[in-house]
Order: sequence, then C-alpha cells, then structure tokens
Amino acid sequence: MCFQKTFFVALTAVLLTGCGTARRISYPYEHTYLPTSSKNDGITKEYPKSFTVYPFMNISWDKNAGIRARRAVFESFSFVGICARMDETDKLASVPYNFDDAMKVAREQKTDAVVIGKVINQEQSFLLLYAYNYIELQVTVYDTRNGLPLYTATGWSMSNEFGGMIFWIPNPILPMIENIFWSRVTMDLYHRITMDMVNDMRPDLLELPK
Repeated sequence: MCFQKTFFVALTAVLLTGCGTARRISYPYEHTYLPTSSKNDGITKEYPKSFTVYPFMNISWDKNAGIRARRAVFESFSFVGICARMDETDKLASVPYNFDDAMKVAREQKTDAVVIGKVINQEQSFLLLYAYNYIELQVTVYDTRNGLPLYTATGWSMSNEFGGMIFWIPNPILPMIENIFWSRVTMDLYHRITMDMVNDMRPDLLELPK
C-alpha cells in the first residue's frame, strides 16, 4: 500500500511538471527572447554583414552535439548576415578547432567575421514518462580583419517532456527512434539559445511589434 501511494505521488509529479522548456527561472512573458550572458565588443548594425561558421569543438559526451550546435548557429546568424556555406568551410579547414586556421578560412571566404563555438555540455535522461535534456553552448565571434573578438556569449537551455517510457521497450529499431527524438529536442534547445544570442547582438532585427 505504501509503495502504491509513493508511486502515485511520483507519477503525479511527473505528469504535472514533465512538459516544457526553460532558460531561466523567471520568464518575461511579454517577450520571446531571454537575456544572454555575453560581452559585445564591436557588433553593430553596420558590421559584420557576413560570417564563417567554423567547425565547433565538442567536449560533451554526445558525438553529434557539435554538429547540431553549429547548424543552429548557422541558421540563426543568417538573420544577421550572409553565412558562408558550411560544406565549403569544411573543405578549407585543415586544423579543426584552431584559431589561426579559422582566421585563414574566413579570410579565404572573404567574410567579415568568423564564429568559433564550443559545446560545453549536452546530456539527456529518461525515466518512465519523463525525458530530460540539458545543453550549454559558448560562442565567440572574431573580426576577420584583425582577429579581435567582436562578441562572446554563453547560453544554456533545458527541456522536460513526456515520452521517456518508449525507450524502455526492447525493439530492434530503438537506436534509430532514440536518435530521432534526441535530435529533435536538442536542435530545438540549440535554436532557442542561438536566437537569444542573435537578439542580444542585434535586437533591432527581432523586435516584436508593440
């Protein structure tokens, strides 16, 4: 009886809290974007107008985290200026995660700035009906002309959703289902962070109508 009561209480808590996303404890409901921990040393309305999104360093345990974060930055920073195609950037990059190589690539692509990123953390877990995801990302934008930082930001995002139980079911296609689920969730979280960064850099681009 005691076990049944404890299980019911735990299940109720999961059902009541198991769906949603968060970046901060208090959310300003009147605005879509949230404050970002950042330092702006030179981003203006006039400059930069183009970006090279260099391959991201990934120090998390998920091997796909750097790829997802970089793709989200590419999509979000496209609101600010033209981003050089990532496949062309990859062909030019010879020493991954190297600052000098990143600058060389950006200058060959004739972009105003190069974006260097690092996935600090990406973790996920599931328990019965509950699935939890957390990511943390650091991004620095450097001026291609002189190599000086224009903008540095760190952001985090998390989600908790229904759906954890599916990963307890033995199934030969389980790895594929799991990858699709985590890919969707983590891409949403990276997009949330990177759009916050874009709004932080250039709030004039994403201002909501009064």
